[in-house]
Amino acid sequence: MTDSKAVHGKNMVASIKVDGTFYPVFCGKSCSFSLTNEIINRTGVNSGLGILRRVRRTEFSGSASGVTVTDNTADRYSPFYLLQEAVRRAENEWQFEFINGDGETVTITGVFLIEGIEISGDVASFSQSTVNIIGSGLPVIDESPSGGGGSPGTDENVDSDWWVVTVGTNNVTGLSQDGKTFAGKKVLAVSRSARDYYVITSGTATGDKVRHDTVNDMILFDVAMPFETGETVWIMWKDL
Repeated sequence: MTDSKAVHGKNMVASIKVDGTFYPVFCGKSCSFSLTNEIINRTGVNSGLGILRRVRRTEFSGSASGVTVTDNTADRYSPFYLLQEAVRRAENEWQFEFINGDGETVTITGVFLIEGIEISGDVASFSQSTVNIIGSGLPVIDESPSGGGGSPGTDENVDSDWWVVTVGTNNVTGLSQDGKTFAGKKVLAVSRSARDYYVITSGTATGDKVRHDTVNDMILFDVAMPFETGETVWIMWKDL
């Protein structure tokens, strides 16, 4: 394949964050990332004969497999380190990198729990390890590299991140946890403490509807539902 934007299997890398740095997991030879939406009906009295649906919840997971190693280095971390994290039931930040032929990188980052680890061996080969991880909350999708040219599938710079909110207020504005902003963008999706909301650009935010105030670059929630302690808001957006 000659498409320079294609991602070869060896250039998809799963890494775990340790002391502020991401390290690939063992001598990985394969990995995967999966995201699934739970779809439910939202048909109302004005829906006519068609069935309307919405996303109720989103879950994501990943896995990585490779040759078993027993030590941790700058190039990879051992499955035995992951085993310790699993026993401690620790939440860890993981990152999946996708590097195309031009060297451009797209990343998916999220908080995961280790669901299971399998370490196996064959007398005629190297020992193999597999780790399965389950996401907690929602993943953050880093800004995609530009495809250019205006062709079908041209990149629209889809991005997302989390905001820590102020207790007692009902709006989100300013910079995210990673210093990003949706100012001047089209907001695609909003989730508050794992609950999804419909995005509107006019009218009043009520119930499960949030309004994107494009004048003040602000996301407004129902005034009757102010933020509580520990809540976070996830927002996804793209270029106009």
